[in-house]
Amino acid sequence: AGFAPVSVDDTLILMKKIGKLTNKTERANRIVSDLFIKLADIEIMIDRALRGKEKPKVFYEIWSDPLYTAGKGTFINDIIETAGGVNIGKKAVGAWPQYSFEQLLIENPDLYISSPHSSTDEVTVESIQNRVNYDKIKAIKNDRIYIVDQNLISRPSPRILEGLKLVVKAIFPELIGEINDL
Repeated sequence: AGFAPVSVDDTLILMKKIGKLTNKTERANRIVSDLFIKLADIEIMIDRALRGKEKPKVFYEIWSDPLYTAGKGTFINDIIETAGGVNIGKKAVGAWPQYSFEQLLIENPDLYISSPHSSTDEVTVESIQNRVNYDKIKAIKNDRIYIVDQNLISRPSPRILEGLKLVVKAIFPELIGEINDL
């Protein structure tokens, strides 16, 4: 894993390593064990929610104009996949690929996720809804647009489960109560 984790599991393992390096092994092990237990609980909830269903397609907007997304081998890709979604950006070439509107229409995601800072002006649900031709995308038509704090889902940290929970709640609104109880 080194010091540049690209997955939730890598982040938790790195936290243990940092605990060892800083002579806080016992505390780090306790925190990481607790996070692994919560992660397992979340994965069980997701498996139950997906029973008999296809995984929803998710688009994550890194930047709005031109449109960029998170591709394969990125932390955001792992968060989406761990949360039970399919990241449509992983089909594109590169970790942070530019993404055409035409491709977005073809892939027609079930959910559209962005952060307030993916544009020079603050991005909101309304600003995404008002973009030209975006009303043709399933996620937009079905009001499945989510604005998330990118610090929680793009940076590996001890708050990683908070970011994962945000994405799980976006993908599976029916799990909000259970996820909030964790």
